[in-house]
Amino acid sequence: MGKLVGDYEWYLVCIVPTAQADSLQTGTELTVKMPFVSDDAVPVKVAAVNRDREGQAAVIFECSYVQQPFLYPEGAYPDSENPV
Repeated sequence: MGKLVGDYEWYLVCIVPTAQADSLQTGTELTVKMPFVSDDAVPVKVAAVNRDREGQAAVIFECSYVQQPFLYPEGAYPDSENPV
């Protein structure tokens, strides 16, 4: 799993078995949880589903939800000595 943040729109990519990805269509709206970042259920939209021949799929989720925990992980908040 990885994330790329640019402006207010960002993308989350998850590798899942093709069988799970088959239920996801481009444009489908749902929520995801990222327990190591926040307790919030994050609203996302399926931007793309890319399948390979080995039975895996990369599901790309699009999101514009931005809250403090997503900008700065716990313990990494900016201060006057470490500007962002």
